Amino acid sequence: MKMLGSMWFAAVLLVLLLVAMACATVFESAHGAEHALAAFYHTWWFETLLALVAVNVTAAMIVRFPFSNRHIGFLVTHLSILTIFAGALVTKHYGIDGRVGIVEGETVDSFSVLDRPTLTVAPRHGPPSTVLLDGSIFNGFKAVTDPEAPELTMGDVRADILAYLPDSQPGRRMVNDNPRERTAIKMSLSESGLDDAKWVFADEVARWQAASAVFRTVSTAEELETLLNEVPAEPSSASKGSVKIEYEGATFERAIEECMDKPVAVGETGYTVRVKRYLPHAKVGPGGIENASPQPHNPYIDVELAGPDGIEQRHGFARFPEMGSVHGGTGNEAVKLTFIASGAAAAPRAQIEVLSGPDGVMHLRFNLQTGTERIDKKLGVGESVKTPWSNLRFSVLQRYDQARWEDEIEPVDPVRKDARMPAVHVRLSKGDESTEIWVQKHMPRSMMLGGIPLNIQFTSQTMPLGFKIKLDRFHLGMYPGTRRKRSFESVIRIIDPRVGGEQNRVISMNRPTTHQGYTFFQERYDDRNPKAVATILSVSRDPGKLIVFAGYIFMAIGMVWVFIQRARGRRSALSTMVGDDGPA
Repeated sequence: MKMLGSMWFAAVLLVLLLVAMACATVFESAHGAEHALAAFYHTWWFETLLALVAVNVTAAMIVRFPFSNRHIGFLVTHLSILTIFAGALVTKHYGIDGRVGIVEGETVDSFSVLDRPTLTVAPRHGPPSTVLLDGSIFNGFKAVTDPEAPELTMGDVRADILAYLPDSQPGRRMVNDNPRERTAIKMSLSESGLDDAKWVFADEVARWQAASAVFRTVSTAEELETLLNEVPAEPSSASKGSVKIEYEGATFERAIEECMDKPVAVGETGYTVRVKRYLPHAKVGPGGIENASPQPHNPYIDVELAGPDGIEQRHGFARFPEMGSVHGGTGNEAVKLTFIASGAAAAPRAQIEVLSGPDGVMHLRFNLQTGTERIDKKLGVGESVKTPWSNLRFSVLQRYDQARWEDEIEPVDPVRKDARMPAVHVRLSKGDESTEIWVQKHMPRSMMLGGIPLNIQFTSQTMPLGFKIKLDRFHLGMYPGTRRKRSFESVIRIIDPRVGGEQNRVISMNRPTTHQGYTFFQERYDDRNPKAVATILSVSRDPGKLIVFAGYIFMAIGMVWVFIQRARGRRSALSTMVGDDGPA
């Protein structure tokens, strides 16, 4: 007992706690508070350290029994430590941490409890079946296969959880079970001919940084022969297009090449147009709109329109031909400018073409600036072909003739610090029929099983508040003269007949509000729907808080008492020493 209550044992425990909390602080800054709670403060070993501290404090009191007046400060201090631990235990077992989201004008009377995940299966018309899951697993940060979960049944429908992901994102994969015929191929353009693969359906284009590829299917041998013998026009010889000018009912058209060297008059209107810049393959880069390649994939022009009202700049893309005012000038709506791209520019030929005939045999050719380079041999699935681009090879890795995209869930690793999205893999069975589905948290899924429409939801347990909260207004503050967010607050109304009707409250980032034992904190907001911004409030109920506060107060009293006793002891000892050394 003396060893358990010794000072050196207490020192060892305190050093271990300090090291653990220092590591937790560093970990929290990198991974977030939720992850730090799971990795440190809610672990068995950290709770064991706290339990050993409680044992040390208790043993230290026991070994000093029976107590005298000089032990009063010591006892008060050590009992205060045990009181704080008791309050923490009460909070852990009876406290509630939750969250509620409210849209302006909406009224809610319940909230979601964060550490109580649930799985719900419900028919479209009928009562749902819900099972409470283990929060240490289904709120955890580790992926689990075949997790322990209670059985969920709804009539003759059974749900089993096959796996859990701590973070996930929507994805999709190509499958070959489409009821109707639809051809798709998986193409690669890379050094190995295996990497950076892309699926495309017939008549779709896949794009890489170096080039693009199109997949075409034909139904007759004659059409295939025509395509194979077709020679594309030289891009350099193709017209860049023209600018169409409409003014007071009259229409004028000027070629891009004609307007690039100097301003060109628009009839007798008094206006002139000049093409300041033409980009065959425009893209948005760090410095604005810039050119990506000489191929006319996305033509773009900058035009200067000069007239009696001044000069204004306009621009247009081949895909968005109507040219609006950019800056300067008056934005004269009387003059309408339209960019008319050439046929080759509006529908450019991809540099790589995969042609598939009626027998399913594929052919490959490259369309380059200098003409057409044909591959005479047929292209087989899995065959890698050298391309005109240095160190790059092209291959068709797979071919599906009944292709379709299927939505799926992909794991996110490492787990995101904020806004992670846990998911569960559920198998639903009804008699001999079964199906599997991934369900992300708070994202309900619907499906058919045995002719019955079902809704599946992985969410948090809902708990009633005992009163209602209405969001009257959400306010987002900005720094003056900027669009930088400075603060946000929620103006709410608490509706509780038990306390005399309605109460108006304001909750901001550092200004919570309390009602009926619940404390509401402004956590964040969700503005993904600008027409219905939702405020997100944290909901906390901490029954051990008063116990912990009492422990802190009595600890301070005990420490002051110990300090006073020691000060008196020193004065008494000093007086005794002076009396002994004085003259006889």
